[in-house]
Amino acid sequence: ITLAKAFLDQGFAAEAEAMNRRALETRRRLFGNEALETAVALNALGNTLLYQRRLEEAEPLLREAHEIHRAVFGEDHDETLTNQGNLANLLVGLERDQEAEELFRGCMEGVRRASAHEIVFQAQPGSPELNCCSVNGPRALGLIGEWALLGHDNRLALNYYGPSTLSAALPSGNRVVLR
Repeated sequence: ITLAKAFLDQGFAAEAEAMNRRALETRRRLFGNEALETAVALNALGNTLLYQRRLEEAEPLLREAHEIHRAVFGEDHDETLTNQGNLANLLVGLERDQEAEELFRGCMEGVRRASAHEIVFQAQPGSPELNCCSVNGPRALGLIGEWALLGHDNRLALNYYGPSTLSAALPSGNRVVLR
């Protein structure tokens, strides 16, 4: 799965998809359909399909992964809520906004804890407030250009409402510019 992610990051989506399909098949065989290891493979394949804008194919995979996380960790666990948010984002892309909103609300109603207390295993001596979340969080700002405006079929989804100039090409060849 890690190698597939590296391939996907380099733009080799077909190769990443094949690797993730093999990983899912292997994990189902070794660990069973309800195992957390299987959920990780389902998420990896689902996210690879999302990268390729194959939302309808990704949906059942992400739903299954979410159900496994709920069964293993419970409703309010961080992993369950993260998967629920990913599924909600997918549903927005499929224009199923009401269902997406229900899932988003569930994520926001989850248990909230200070990360400095929850992930102290990542702390370094002399800087307990630094962990992967606090140092990688600002990366989201640098990635706005990748997710601010997304397209699917002949539709666009605007995900960022701040000052910007965003553009996208439609399959018809027409270019849309938002300012």
